Amino acid sequence: MAVELNGNMLVAKGLGVEIGDRAIGPFDLEVGIGEVVALVGANGSGKTTFIRLALGLDRSSFGGSWIRGFAVDPLSPPRGVGYVADRAEFWDWMNAIDNLALVAADYDDISDVLVRVGLDGVKRRTVKTFSRGMRQRLSIARALLSAPELLVMDEPTIALDEEAADQLGTIIREWRESGRSVLLASHDDEFVKTLDARIVRLINGVVA
Repeated sequence: MAVELNGNMLVAKGLGVEIGDRAIGPFDLEVGIGEVVALVGANGSGKTTFIRLALGLDRSSFGGSWIRGFAVDPLSPPRGVGYVADRAEFWDWMNAIDNLALVAADYDDISDVLVRVGLDGVKRRTVKTFSRGMRQRLSIARALLSAPELLVMDEPTIALDEEAADQLGTIIREWRESGRSVLLASHDDEFVKTLDARIVRLINGVVA
């Protein structure tokens, strides 16, 4: 099933899930083409749940979401999306290059994104030696590899130092300027302020 984009990259309508006797949602949200949208709210407000439902990573109980006009199906992940999870997984015994080579075969592309996130100097080290912040940068690099039309990030500044957070802010602003879209969840108000993002606040599982 397809829906009209109406200038939007992502559309969620009545999206939510029931967990025991608690409902999270319904969420109604649109992310425009060339727009940065920041989900903010306290821990447990529903930011990560919304992202996972919207991308089809978790199955919804009601409502739906559409990316690039096409319905998101948990059995068929959407194309054109780069995703930074709140805790990324890698093959720890492989180095940074080889981990990224699992999702992109072009060495030049891999080299370019590692430079952008500040990992070029450690690209041949095994990931098991990486700090939490370095793993987060590698997760961002992986999401950038396919130059996705929609970049989705869940708490992307976790464990990043000031320099890495500044690099990420530059990447997000450039993404928007190129006409692509960004949806992120963050508790880092100061970082969000640098992005000129549309802020959507979640409280107790619903959009405030």
